[in-house]
Amino acid sequence: MRTGQEQSGELRHLTTFGKDVWLGCTMSRFIQRGKYFLHLVVQDITARKMMEVALKENDEMLRLFIENSPANYYKWG
Repeated sequence: MRTGQEQSGELRHLTTFGKDVWLGCTMSRFIQRGKYFLHLVVQDITARKMMEVALKENDEMLRLFIENSPANYYKWG
């Protein structure tokens, strides 16, 4: 709050029920009637993080397949 700059980040939390949850948090400061207040927005980004992990695993499997394939291939990208 000291700088007045908006800050954001991701937080991983294991609930008391054992559920793994990812949260996206954004904080900013605002002034109302001469007093400073904190505006906090929290979003559940668990589905997005799970998709990121699945895509990374898929990319790794594809990379291993291409590197170990006896067939010729063309590199793109």
